Amino acid sequence: MALAAETSMFRQYFAQSKRYAWAGYAALLIAIALVGATSTWIKHASDPFELWPLLADELTSVLVILVLTPAIVLATVYLRPVYLNWLRVFFGHLAGFVAFSVLHVTGMIQLRRAIYPLFGAHYSGDGSLWLTTIYEGRKDALAYIAIVISVNVLMRLSTSELTATKEDTDTRKPIRIAYRNGAVQYWISADEIFWVEAAGNYVELVLESRRVLQRRSLRALEITLSEARFVRIHRSRIVNYNRIQSVVSKSNGDFTLVLTNNEVIAGSRRFRNLLLKFANGDLEARWQKNGVSSE
Repeated sequence: MALAAETSMFRQYFAQSKRYAWAGYAALLIAIALVGATSTWIKHASDPFELWPLLADELTSVLVILVLTPAIVLATVYLRPVYLNWLRVFFGHLAGFVAFSVLHVTGMIQLRRAIYPLFGAHYSGDGSLWLTTIYEGRKDALAYIAIVISVNVLMRLSTSELTATKEDTDTRKPIRIAYRNGAVQYWISADEIFWVEAAGNYVELVLESRRVLQRRSLRALEITLSEARFVRIHRSRIVNYNRIQSVVSKSNGDFTLVLTNNEVIAGSRRFRNLLLKFANGDLEARWQKNGVSSE
C-alpha cells in the first residue's frame, strides 16, 4: 500500500484510539516507575533509605520517555523497508535511538536538578555523565525497540481493519478535486485522473483529453488522493492504480507503465517495490519482463 494511504489509515486508527491508547501507555510507564522505585525501597528497608528520591528518579525518566514517544512513532511510520532500503532504515533508527537516549538522559537529569531542591536536597547524579549515558542507554535501547515494534503492529492492525471497513461500505463520498479557471470553479472526480506530475509550485493533472494545472504540492495532492488508489511511482509523479494496464521492467530496475488510454509514463526503481506492495500481488502477476519473473 502506498505510503500516503497507509499513513493516512494509521492516523485515522490512531486518532480513533488515541484517548485510551495514550492513557494506557502513560499508566503503564507510571506503573513501571512505581514498581521500580518501591522495589528498590523495599530491598533497602533495613537502611535509612527515603522513598521520594527513588520516585523522583523513576518518574522523571518515564516522563521524558512519554514526551519523546511521539517523535519515535513518527520516525517509525516513515522508516520502513517498504519505502526505503534496509540500510537506510537501520541507520535511520540508529540515529533515532542515539537522539532518543541523549535527550532522555539530559531531560531526566535537568528535571531531577529542578525537583530535588524542593525537598531540600541536591541532585549530584549517579556518577559521570558518560557512565550514566551507558547505563541508561541499555534500557533506552529496549524501550526504543519496543516502541518501534508496537507501532509496526498497530500499523498492520490499522491497515487491515480500516481497509476491511472501507470494503464493507459503499457510502464513502467520492473524492473530487476543485480548480479555478478565471472566475469559474470546476470539480474533477479522482476517477477521471490518469496521473499527476509535479511542475514547480504546481501539479499537472492528466485526464482523458485534457490537462489541468493546479497550484499545490504533489505531496498534498497525494495525501488527498490516497484513498482513491493513487500510488507514487516517481519522486515527481503519482498514478491512478485503476488506470494501469501493464508494467514493463527495465534492466536497471526502472519501469514504464502503460495506462488504459495507451499513454506510457516512466517510473523509478526506488518506487518499484512500493508499487508491488500497493497491488498486493495483483500487479506482480502482470509484471512484464520478457517472460522472466519480477523477483
